[in-house]
Amino acid sequence: MNSPIPRADVVAAARELIDTAEDQTGATLDLSRSPAAAERLGRIAAAELRSHAVDLVVAWDDARDAVLSHIAARELGVARVTVYEDLGQVIVAAHRLHGARLGVVFATEDDRHDLGPLTAITTRGGGEVVATVVAVRSDELAAASERS
Repeated sequence: MNSPIPRADVVAAARELIDTAEDQTGATLDLSRSPAAAERLGRIAAAELRSHAVDLVVAWDDARDAVLSHIAARELGVARVTVYEDLGQVIVAAHRLHGARLGVVFATEDDRHDLGPLTAITTRGGGEVVATVVAVRSDELAAASERS
């Protein structure tokens, strides 16, 4: 199976957001380093969700996911919901998922969560998870790190 080619616009934005602090293993994204780059990533996420006719953007309670999902929701003109996880339990305003077409946003692949519980809650209410977007894939984060 072929790996997708890193998206140049994502790598460029990620390069501006790379945080390579000495106490960390590997590079991470710090969206506060460049609000403009964060905006670009959020718009890229929105563009990926647009073709799926998403009417609700969802993200886990993580600062990076929250920022990017907020930007994506704004660009799409739809609402946004936060999912919380506590002791393995998913906590979400389930009534907001009823009948919705959800698009889930993760900042990086390391931020991904198991969608099973969210999908089950959504399906019970007649909705569905129609798209998942990882704003910066591992290969793109690595490419951005090499040049930073």
